[in-house]
Amino acid sequence: MATRGLLFLAEKCTGCRSCELACSFAHQGAHQPASAGLTVLMERATGAVALSFTATCDLCAERAGCACVEYCAPGALKVEQ
Repeated sequence: MATRGLLFLAEKCTGCRSCELACSFAHQGAHQPASAGLTVLMERATGAVALSFTATCDLCAERAGCACVEYCAPGALKVEQ
């Protein structure tokens, strides 16, 4: 059985943090980025963006698709099969 994962395309990420909002709303029913299963990290000096996942990220197992991927407008997140 193949393992699903998320692919993060840093060059497309704008640092908008919509993925954090979508994740927290999908799991907690409220827009609380601090409770999201992922965190957008931006280096202010260089503009470099990274993504950090917590142990609570289950790739939205209870949904048909990952909320963070669904609401990532720039397309910086993709599901890998």
